[in-house]
Amino acid sequence: MDRQLVVRPAHRTPLAAVVAAGVVVLASAAGRAESLPITTILPFDYGVTGIRADDGNEVVVTGGTGLPNLSQGLPAFVYRGPLDGMASATTTGDPRLHLFMPVFGGTTAYGAQFYGPNTHRFNPSSIAAGSIRAVGAYLENGPADFQKGMIYDGPLDGSGTWTSLRVPGPDIGVTIPHSTMGNLVVGNYDRITALSVGQPFVYDIIDRSYTLLDLGGAYAATVYGVWQNGGESSTSYTLIGGLSQTSTSKGQAFVASYDSVTRAVSGLTTYSYDDNVTIDTHFEGISAFNGGFSIAANYVAGSTSGAYAFIPYSGAVGSYTYGAATWKSVTNGINGTPTTGDTVIDDKVMGIYAVTGGIRSYVTGVPELDPGSFGAVALMVAGSLACREGRLRRRV
Repeated sequence: MDRQLVVRPAHRTPLAAVVAAGVVVLASAAGRAESLPITTILPFDYGVTGIRADDGNEVVVTGGTGLPNLSQGLPAFVYRGPLDGMASATTTGDPRLHLFMPVFGGTTAYGAQFYGPNTHRFNPSSIAAGSIRAVGAYLENGPADFQKGMIYDGPLDGSGTWTSLRVPGPDIGVTIPHSTMGNLVVGNYDRITALSVGQPFVYDIIDRSYTLLDLGGAYAATVYGVWQNGGESSTSYTLIGGLSQTSTSKGQAFVASYDSVTRAVSGLTTYSYDDNVTIDTHFEGISAFNGGFSIAANYVAGSTSGAYAFIPYSGAVGSYTYGAATWKSVTNGINGTPTTGDTVIDDKVMGIYAVTGGIRSYVTGVPELDPGSFGAVALMVAGSLACREGRLRRRV
């Protein structure tokens, strides 16, 4: 499921030929690159933000139909169908595409966007077969509002239930959920007195409570991804995101363990792209894979780039020790402007690229460069680029 390191390129203008096909260059930190053909998916301005496998060979893909600051008053979308079917789902009337606009107290929201889904395949006791759970953000009345969080639970016809999320407190600005798994929703919030300083929260769906996290005394932090370890009855989760130790320090990515009963954070481990602490780095999404975690990241080294990290772990569930990251950098080989890597499932990367007047989503395959230490790319639930409340915000 997400977005403050960089700005989502919603209105850049690449070559027209890029709309149908192009390449993304996948490079190691040492500079070796491979060109990967991309295939355009989904309709114009449908920006993919999250994907999760569902029953059978189907996937659930979430996103938005306009700018992520929601100022255009447009709905969120969900695609459900085969992964390879998205290349043909390029018209808004496609029956595999479903639009969602939340309704609270009988009033329809102004605009909305989903950031991360969950499915019956991973949590069958709480998500019925054929239904979904998706988290995201909405504007209640108009562009001047602060974004609030939302959860949708139910079938794809929109007849399910909506839950509005707002971190409690007298000076809360935005509340933006990014990812969900098990009984948890994770995200970040701002205070009105410090709108550029993100803070992380965990929301428990069962007892409807918020936990405001302290990540090692960091000045600012966000949680963008969550993975439930040990199956759906486990209380052990792994969180990922980013933090800044001070108001002037470079952002670092982090991985940490979280227990949903004790609400304790442990094993906090920080990372910088290519082990270079002078590079702003943020983790975006997570999936358990091959004795470790596949993780999507963003980093800024002169310009913004997406990246993949594989992080091994050791120890028993609930007491993981997180190891050193193996990094691969994703750069745009189409026209030199940023191309996002918003979500991944298995060896398929999905993101957006700029076209005249908006964006298009794409999918591309990522080869196993080193099965022993790198592996195939796996599921992500958070997106990678965004613009919040109509202003540029630094992801911390």
